[in-house]
Amino acid sequence: MTLGELSGIGTLTLHRHTARVLHHDAPGPDRTEPALTSQDVIAGCPASGSVLVSPGDGPEARVQAQDILIPAIARTLVARIATDEQVGARLGPGVHAVRVNPELLDPWFAVSALTRAENATRAARTSTGTSGALRIDVKRLRLPVLPLDEQRRRSETLRRLTEWDTELLRLAETGHEVVQALTSALVDGRLDLSDV
Repeated sequence: MTLGELSGIGTLTLHRHTARVLHHDAPGPDRTEPALTSQDVIAGCPASGSVLVSPGDGPEARVQAQDILIPAIARTLVARIATDEQVGARLGPGVHAVRVNPELLDPWFAVSALTRAENATRAARTSTGTSGALRIDVKRLRLPVLPLDEQRRRSETLRRLTEWDTELLRLAETGHEVVQALTSALVDGRLDLSDV
């Protein structure tokens, strides 16, 4: 079923940033609060952006524990469980939160199922002007419907695979940075061939 269909029957709720305008007649002053950017979600970092909020804004646009965060635009389909450092931040523009009903869906099973290749094919289209990045229609993402005990049985292994994938990506980035630094040092003459 699609996330839009699952939202319609109460299996999960979908949340996103809603642009605010200044409310001069509001009961208190508007202010800015930390908000997650798409890059924060992709990198698993704390909130680096900010959004304007009004006193009447509800808590639903704040990241909660076990929220599945999805950037609306990214180079590949990305879905991540909110980190402890991200919980409490506001959703920034271009960041969606999928909040599952834990009595019906296991969040680690859901986040793994959302990032399958066939979901990128179904729910993404190439965005013009963003160098080939994908624009994700979150409501079109699909989740298989399995009994909760079966989801939970698979969940721990899926969580470990997700963490392993994240570590491999970080290792690849670090390796790339090391190669770039060595290349620069060799080209600039700060490093001799005998040092490599």
